[in-house]
Amino acid sequence: MVGGSFRLGSLTTRTHFRKQRRSTIKSVAIVGFSDQTRNLANSEPDEVEIWTMHTAYSFLKRYDRWIEIHAKANYNGTEPSHKVKEGNGHRPDGFAKWLKETTVPVYMMEVDPDVPASVRYPLREVADIGGMYLTSTVAFAIGLAILEGFEQIKLFGFDMSSQNEYAHQRPCIEWWAGIAKGRGIEIVVPPGSTLLKGQLYGQDEEGLLPMMIERMEALKIQHAQQVAVENGALGALGEARRLKEGGWIKGSMVEDFDARILQHAKDCQDSNDELQRTIGKLRELQAIMGAAGAHPNDMTMPDRFSLVKIGAEAS
Repeated sequence: MVGGSFRLGSLTTRTHFRKQRRSTIKSVAIVGFSDQTRNLANSEPDEVEIWTMHTAYSFLKRYDRWIEIHAKANYNGTEPSHKVKEGNGHRPDGFAKWLKETTVPVYMMEVDPDVPASVRYPLREVADIGGMYLTSTVAFAIGLAILEGFEQIKLFGFDMSSQNEYAHQRPCIEWWAGIAKGRGIEIVVPPGSTLLKGQLYGQDEEGLLPMMIERMEALKIQHAQQVAVENGALGALGEARRLKEGGWIKGSMVEDFDARILQHAKDCQDSNDELQRTIGKLRELQAIMGAAGAHPNDMTMPDRFSLVKIGAEAS
C-alpha cells in the first residue's frame, strides 16, 4: 500500500517520486458544497471515483456513488417544512424524483424500495474501524472508503471554517482522516480548507493567521467572480425587459419571452444569494481575524457590499 502522507494544498510530501505509480492508486474524491473547492472534482481523471451527497448533481459533471443517510421523511419531501430545516437533512423539491431515477449507487441506512439504486450502508463494519462516531455525511463517506481499501482520499468542498459551514462536524471528519492516515492512506486537502490545519500549541500563537489570510484572499476572488456573474445576469434581464417594453416582442413570442425574463430574474436572484453568502463569510472571517490580532491591511474588504434588489416579475 502507498505510504500515507497528508497533502495540504501545494505542500506535498513524497509525491513527486510516485508519479509513475499514480494511475495504479485506488483513489476517491469525496465532494461537499463549499463553492471554493468543490469544482476541483470536475478536473479529476476518470480513474478517480467521485462520491458526493445532497444535490451535488447541480454542479458535478460526473459521480460514481451517493451518500444519503438521512431519514426518509427528510429526502422524500413528506416531513412538514416547519419540522425540518435546510441544513438538517432536508432536501429540496425534485430530489426524491432524482433518487427514483438515478442509476448511481445510493448508500442509505436501509435499502429503500422507492430508490431502486439504494444500497445498505455497512454501518456495523465501518463502526468496527473507528467507532460509532459519525457526525456528518463526509464522515460516513471516509469510513466507507477506508473499509473498501482506498489508498487515497481527496476532500473537496469541505472548508469547515465557520458555524455556517458546520464547524461542529470538523472534529469527526479529522478523526476519520486520522484513522485513514494511520492505515497508510493519503489524505488530500486543497488550499483554503481549514481541515487538518491549526496553530502549533505553545510555539506559534499566530499560527492560524496565515491560513485565515489565505482564506480571506480566496473569498475575495470568489466575491469578484460572483459580482461579475450577477452583473451579467442583471444585464441580460434589463435587455430582455427593454425589448418587451419597446414593443419588439409580439404575438406568439410574448409568452416565451415572459418565461425568459423570469429565468433571467431567477438567475439574478440566485447569483445575488451566492454573493450574500460570500459576504457573510468574509465578515465573519474579518471578525475572527481582528480578534486574533491581524494587521488591518490583511482584513481589507471588497468595495461592493450593497446587494441588488431583484424583482422576479415578468413585467
